[in-house]
Amino acid sequence: LGAATDGTSRTNQRNSKNMKKQKKGAMALGGTMSVLRSKLLVYGFALQMVNKTIGSTLRLAMKQEDAEKKLALQLGRTSNELLNHASALQKTTAFGDESILAVQGQMAAFTKDEETIKSLTEATLNLAEGRGIDLATAGDLVAKSYGSSTNALSRYGIAVKGSADSSKRLETLTEGINRLYGGQAQKIDTTSKALKQMGNALGDAGESIGEAFLPMTKKMAQGMTSFTQNHLIPFIETVKKIDFGKTFKNLIKNFDVV
Repeated sequence: LGAATDGTSRTNQRNSKNMKKQKKGAMALGGTMSVLRSKLLVYGFALQMVNKTIGSTLRLAMKQEDAEKKLALQLGRTSNELLNHASALQKTTAFGDESILAVQGQMAAFTKDEETIKSLTEATLNLAEGRGIDLATAGDLVAKSYGSSTNALSRYGIAVKGSADSSKRLETLTEGINRLYGGQAQKIDTTSKALKQMGNALGDAGESIGEAFLPMTKKMAQGMTSFTQNHLIPFIETVKKIDFGKTFKNLIKNFDVV
């Protein structure tokens, strides 16, 4: 009887130790989940506040930043000359400077000369206004016609001569567009243009506000990315490895023995 009692006692002790280990593991898991949840709530709340308060201005500022950085990458440098050119064209046409910067970037794929880019960009704006096509499409047509042997503008009755990205090709291309649509982007005087210019001006105001918050937003986004990659994803992978069914059965078994 004494031996049996001792055996039962040792079994109970082992079960008690197992339960303590499982309880400790569960507490550690719960603690980790609590920390992760707290951090997620902080990041989530911050992002939600940013979106509700300055979200629209931030989006405007980020769109402008993207356009400027893409142009700089295409050129291999930042060109204040082209930035100012885009800003000046916005004031006299219906096109926003971020869209104009995108066109400049299309041209910069074939030439790094600022004056050439400016001439091609102005021709593109006139083509878009004259033909009633979107600026990105017009930019693609002009860039392709200038930077390759293909004349994508022939369907519009515009002849282009000279080898790819040559001065002769630039001259005939811009002259051909200006002959049909010269000055239309700037000279057209309509209510829709006035409304677009008003929207562009308000957009610039929003960009100026949003620009002030770009560094903070970038830092917050980088923090959330780092937290997700270094903590949240590893935690999820660890949880996925746990056999919850087996763990639950062991807990029930230990309770039954006790």
